Amino acid sequence: MVPASNGESFVSIPQPVINWLFKVIQPIYHDKKTTFHDAVVILNYYRQLRPRTRVYTDSNGISELLLCIYGKPEIESPVSLLIWIPRSYPLEHPIVYVDLESLKDSKISPGKHVDPNGMMTLPIFEKWDADTCNLLHVVQECVKICRYDHVVDPITFDDQGTYLTLPLKLPSNPDEEIPKPPLPKKTSLQNSPSNFFGVPSNIPVKAPIEVLPAEAPPVLPKKPLVVPSLDLLDSVANENADHTHKAVLGDLQHALNEMSEEDITYINEHLQKRKLAIASAYQQFESMYKYEADALKNIQESIELTKASLQGEITLIQKHFNKIELYEKENGEEIDPSSLVTTQNDALDQLYELVARDYALSDTMHVLARLLNRDTVNLDVFVKKTRQLGRDQFFTRMHIQKIAESLKH
Repeated sequence: MVPASNGESFVSIPQPVINWLFKVIQPIYHDKKTTFHDAVVILNYYRQLRPRTRVYTDSNGISELLLCIYGKPEIESPVSLLIWIPRSYPLEHPIVYVDLESLKDSKISPGKHVDPNGMMTLPIFEKWDADTCNLLHVVQECVKICRYDHVVDPITFDDQGTYLTLPLKLPSNPDEEIPKPPLPKKTSLQNSPSNFFGVPSNIPVKAPIEVLPAEAPPVLPKKPLVVPSLDLLDSVANENADHTHKAVLGDLQHALNEMSEEDITYINEHLQKRKLAIASAYQQFESMYKYEADALKNIQESIELTKASLQGEITLIQKHFNKIELYEKENGEEIDPSSLVTTQNDALDQLYELVARDYALSDTMHVLARLLNRDTVNLDVFVKKTRQLGRDQFFTRMHIQKIAESLKH
């Protein structure tokens, strides 16, 4: 049987079962709402399962009353399951056993998922999360393991020798079943051979002992009638039930269906919003990635251009060095590079020196102004030095003008 889809909101469980389940869960479990919801979902999806309450004893010997979902999840399932829901569910995962009492001609095949006692270890238990895992996922994994794994083996002739053979049952009334040996014939003393030895005939003969029939054992009392347990899932509601009660139960089921539909609608809308938000974020990250990739490409191109330019400059400098080495070899002595920088005549050399002196005098006066602003020098020193520098600059510029006029002619 394939479970119903998640979008199905109709609950096909009889109303008495829902009422009983709700009433039983309240005093036992901490998270009553989640336990009730998951139990209803699992009973609605797997119609072969049944609920009941039993006392569960753990490995430490602690006993407590728990809700047990039992039965075969599907008709073709090879084994029947016992699914115990702990008090702290969903913080603690359910406990699953193979129903050993339902195994007739089979035995447990211990393996990765089942131990010799029938306890099942599911992969979902190792990554159990109260927010994402539920009872439905547990049953689905159980169905998958029972379908594809080797859970039970048939009992063979060799296995039968390992079990104790009970003795045959003794008959309830031995007097009726086992016959007694026959009694000897009754004889009188006159006809007996004892007269041959002279036994007097006047001896009174003792009357034969009357054998009484064996007293029958007392009749065993009749066994009390066993009242069969009522399966609420297969029972039919009484036709003469209170109409008000039926109306209230119908309203409750209608409210549950509406709540389920509202939850489905909210989940779909929330997922749609999240989908749009994720798509927008993805586009933003894609734009940022494209921008950064273009910037990286531009930087790489700039680096390549700079490398090419530097390589050209290095090549040019190397050529100049080669020329200098060739010049030194030809002249036979080392020459000061500063002496190579000369003008065509002495007038230009003097002009270069005067222009440099003019710039130096201007820089000196600017430095004096900064020192005066910082109160490093007083006003008298500033005026005296500035006057002297200004007079030198005047004569320097006059000489520059004369040389420039001479060079024109």
